[in-house]
Amino acid sequence: MHLHFDLVGGISGDMFIGAMLDCFPEHADSLTEQINLAGFEEMVSLRHEPFSDGILSGHKFDVEPTVKAESHHHRHYHEIESILKGSDLDEKTRAAALEIFKIIAIAEAKIHNTSIESVSFHEVGAWDSIADVVCAAYLIAQSDIRSTSVSSLPLGGGQVKTAHGTLPVPAPATALILEDFKFTDDGITGERITPTGAAILKYLNPKKPPRVDLSGKVLVLAPGNFQEFQMSCVFFSLNPMNRSYGRPNQSAKSNLNWTIRRPKKSQMHWIS
Repeated sequence: MHLHFDLVGGISGDMFIGAMLDCFPEHADSLTEQINLAGFEEMVSLRHEPFSDGILSGHKFDVEPTVKAESHHHRHYHEIESILKGSDLDEKTRAAALEIFKIIAIAEAKIHNTSIESVSFHEVGAWDSIADVVCAAYLIAQSDIRSTSVSSLPLGGGQVKTAHGTLPVPAPATALILEDFKFTDDGITGERITPTGAAILKYLNPKKPPRVDLSGKVLVLAPGNFQEFQMSCVFFSLNPMNRSYGRPNQSAKSNLNWTIRRPKKSQMHWIS
């Protein structure tokens, strides 16, 4: 299976998961179990449901922290790594989650001129981001994705308020993680790609996009929360692979998936 990202509006953890659930809905009911197996039980509540904005319909994925999680707004990388290594996750999911977190930790260590063991996550260490990484890792592990490709990435602009203060967009960690990727400035400001979304993309190691066959595809939607309404879409094209040659099977139909995201007001602010 080949997965192509057309990042019309950007990517975040919840955007990726929402689109993946539309591709692989059979795994939706297993996500809470994965959080428990990861060692973070009773810390978050997951919600995934059909959604329509009156134009497009699709899938909405949200993570809500429980009362028990309220006192944990940040965690050190070595703490998250230790919990995941000792977890009951299957080997593929555990390895993917560890690598995604490591990608973020390496970027943060470079930015703060410290070792990855000393890195303290703030936004990424919050429970919603931890849940996003674990769920994304599980969906990647369970899918039959053999290769990926990606369009140019939306640059965004303005500023974003973080635990480190007001930062430019793209945020430093995001810019460093995606330093080898091509960006396009489409004139729309805001944080278009989060560090979690950037790390997932980096982990999948997408190649230059091939020509995509758009026939026989289904449109779906996975919304988030924009401060000001701006259509922000991630376009997933899933093409069955020819197992003999590792190329898209042109005779098979493929699925096209959209996810719409509006960053939560309580988490993201920008100045243009």
